[in-house]
Amino acid sequence: DDEQAYVDIALRVAEKVQRQQEGLESALLGDEHQDSYRTVDEIQKLLDDQRAAQASSASAFSPFSRAPEVDHEDIGDWYVERARFIPLRLLYEERPHLRRTEAMLRSCDYTNLVDGVEHKSKMRRIMRQGQCVRAMLMGIATSFKYDVAQTLVDEPEFHKYKSTFQKIFEITRRYKVMNPEKLRNVYGKMIFLLQDAVSPDVQRDLEFSLVSPLKTVYSTLEALGALDALRDEQISTATMEILPDNKSRAQIQKEIRLKENAIRSISRTYARGQKKG
Repeated sequence: DDEQAYVDIALRVAEKVQRQQEGLESALLGDEHQDSYRTVDEIQKLLDDQRAAQASSASAFSPFSRAPEVDHEDIGDWYVERARFIPLRLLYEERPHLRRTEAMLRSCDYTNLVDGVEHKSKMRRIMRQGQCVRAMLMGIATSFKYDVAQTLVDEPEFHKYKSTFQKIFEITRRYKVMNPEKLRNVYGKMIFLLQDAVSPDVQRDLEFSLVSPLKTVYSTLEALGALDALRDEQISTATMEILPDNKSRAQIQKEIRLKENAIRSISRTYARGQKKG
């Protein structure tokens, strides 16, 4: 009964992925999943309103008074909270891992071997899942480092290289989150593999989990001790979108220079994870 329920769920997921790949159903989240965060334009308007209000109050107090500095606490908190859910852009050295993994998934027949055949018992299905997962990991190891694959043939202790395998799949998942229109043919196959790999029986055999948390802007800055960069007064300028609509070339170039200067300033200030005095 449990096996039949598992098969029914797997079939529904497979049908949903197939509809999305054929363009019959959107892969984007519905309105009920949309967050209530402010847009960049709303943040900029909030910042402008704060400046105008503070400048107005200062002028009303005294014509010689200086307007106080803008309070960036609300905007900084917005950036910090938003950064928790923004994946980190792939580094140049991570892209070869993505290409190799995509090639492996294209040549892999995992779903047909595991879900496309009828198994006589639940134990046989679990055994087939374990065999296919190990074969996939062996193929990945061979494409990356042949001598490591030779070692795994003699001693299949995949847990010794768990950080490498986790990193490879994390890169692929992170790339898909940032590019929903990519990897349409292979991503569903990888998700089936990962969900089988983290099942208690298969994970007990591997001695580790193939799934690790996605790298986000927040987690990266937190590890570097530079979360205050998101609260910097120039963060809005450094992350603003420059649109060419109804602007002269000189104005566009000025905005580009302002953005570049803000990025350099924040980079210098928080390069070592601590704000310089």
